[in-house]
Order: sequence, then structure tokens, then C-alpha cells
Amino acid sequence: MPFTTEGITPDLVIWLNVCWERFPLTGQEGDATPFTDVTVEAISQSLRSQGYQSRVFEVMYMNI
Repeated sequence: MPFTTEGITPDLVIWLNVCWERFPLTGQEGDATPFTDVTVEAISQSLRSQGYQSRVFEVMYMNI
């Protein structure tokens, strides 16, 4: 099983390309049209404040 740079081993690895529809993992609806104040920077800041990487890229390593 892969692990992160912090040594965390995920319980489940999801490859989002196999999902037939985009859906939020928190169950919340979102509107990212140009007519709202949702920006990439606002979302990145929210992710950083919760301890996630700001662009949702997580480096995983395999111990082969």
C-alpha cells in the first residue's frame, strides 16, 4: 500500500477518472461559475487551513 511523505497509509485510494460524475466528498453543493466569489486561492487557503496540500496533490510512495 502506498504511503505519504508524513508516513500516512490511506485506507482507500480512489482514482477519480473512474467516477462517472463529479461529486463533492463532503456532500455540499458548490457553484464555481464566473458569477460567484469562489476563487482558486480561496479554495487553496481553505485546504491549507485544514492541513491539506493547497493544490490537492499528495505525493505517495510505494515500498517495493
